[in-house]
This record gives sequence, structure tokens and C-alpha cells, in this order.
Amino acid sequence: MTTNLDIVRNSIIIRRTPSEVYEFWQHLENLPSFMSHLQAVTKIGDGIYHWEAKAPLGMTVKWDAKVTEEQTDKLIRWKSIRDSEIENAGAVWFTEWQVNEGSPLCTLVEVELYYKPPFGEVGSLIASFFGENPKQQIKDDLQKLKFNLEKK
Repeated sequence: MTTNLDIVRNSIIIRRTPSEVYEFWQHLENLPSFMSHLQAVTKIGDGIYHWEAKAPLGMTVKWDAKVTEEQTDKLIRWKSIRDSEIENAGAVWFTEWQVNEGSPLCTLVEVELYYKPPFGEVGSLIASFFGENPKQQIKDDLQKLKFNLEKK
């Protein structure tokens, strides 16, 4: 990864066990169901996935990423592979969380994403002009994940 990457971090508590949340997230094909900017995630090899996301001005960006570390019920880490349109890396942690003694077991989901905006600074400016704020998107996406998993 080169330097000059933007960083997005966010977290949320979900009223499901770490294994339930991890199981859902581990199937990366599920991510477009709650991540509004993602159009598709497709497995193309051993731990390698092809990603397609909406970009400003009706464009689509595509990249391939490899899962670089996985700890069952605890962590998934990934990194884009060479020649991807969007250079990125990130991780999601699943930590057992109990709000109060005697309350149901929950999961603290923490997301950390490093990325180089497509088309550099110009791409960032265009995205912000059209209301595309990655920090807000991740926050909204995590809220949608919480809603979807807690209604089950």
C-alpha cells in the first residue's frame, strides 16, 4: 500500500453474538445487502473477491481484493491486489460485548478502511459535491446491518 490513503473508522453494537455477525459478514457476497455503495461482491478465487461499487456521476468502479487474515468470530482483514481501480485495505473486528450484567450478549463491530479515492483528489471533490461521504456511508451501512441482523 502506498501512502496518502484516506482512513474511515466506525463501530456499532449489534444485539447478536459475535459468531452470528461474523458468519453473516464472512460471506462477503452479503455486503451489498447493507452497504449502499456496493453493487456486487463475487468470489473469483481462493480468498479473492471482485468488487463493484457506485461512483459519482453514474460511474462504477471495480477492484479485486484478497482476504489476508481471518480469525473465526473475531476478525476479517483484506487488501486490494495489484492493478485494482481502487487501492484499499481494511479490517472488521467482532468483539463480544455485554451492555449490562445479565443483558443479552452483543457484538461490538469495528470497521477500519484505508483507501485511495478513485481519480485522486479530484475524485474526492466530485464525490463530496454529490454528497458521497465515505465516513457517513460506513456509519449508515453499519446502522442498516444492525437493523437487518436484529430483526431476524
